[in-house]
Amino acid sequence: MRRSVLTIGFLAFCCATGLMAETPDKFIRYVEATGQQAVDTGIVGRYGMRAEMQVEWMAVGGDTAFLDARGDDGTSENNTRIMFCHNGGEAPIGVAYGAFQYGKYGGATCKWEKDRIYSMTTDLTVTNATEVLCQSWVDGIQLWNEVKSGLIDTGYNLYIFACNLHGDTVYHSKSRCYWLKIWQDDANGVRHLVRDFRPCLKDGRVGLYDAVSETIFYSFTGTDLAYDMNDDVPDDMATPTWIPA
Repeated sequence: MRRSVLTIGFLAFCCATGLMAETPDKFIRYVEATGQQAVDTGIVGRYGMRAEMQVEWMAVGGDTAFLDARGDDGTSENNTRIMFCHNGGEAPIGVAYGAFQYGKYGGATCKWEKDRIYSMTTDLTVTNATEVLCQSWVDGIQLWNEVKSGLIDTGYNLYIFACNLHGDTVYHSKSRCYWLKIWQDDANGVRHLVRDFRPCLKDGRVGLYDAVSETIFYSFTGTDLAYDMNDDVPDDMATPTWIPA
């Protein structure tokens, strides 16, 4: 599925992506993708960002995405990846700023386990005009700490549960989102919270409520997100639980 990334005002974006400026009927513990869904965050993947999330993989192995964007067309390795949370190949923890990276601890590549809830943070901090400090933590353990050259801007919105590959929707994952927050630097280098996603229900439909824009985001693929109707939380929204290593 090919989608435009040119957005003229928030109203135009709402029309293009099917967003609804509504408040939830209730909050739920998580939303689940079954390998067919994707949610457009409306936020371009680039330098000067941070994402914090609580994620669970329902299937590992294969090449699947949780929060990704790529500016290349997939036919060449031109290093335009922005990947905050990825499952690379045989289940290694994956991240990317330009080239793909495996999360490592003590020199060993770390792998995801299915049916386990992880808390993950990936930070891409601009340190000067030409360099970005790339860091990532999973359950409080740092797996990536590297200074990389260049200010990479994919020009494409980050997708949840899939990768936005040059406007195509690829690398669909089977995963759950318990919560997700995204920060982005403005033109002056000041960082702002731009998305604060919380799983919710509205009129029986499953989505992610963004507390920043006060808008509900839904899967745009034609297949809605799933949830367990017997596993919810009170309407005042439970505080996410930190899962230790």
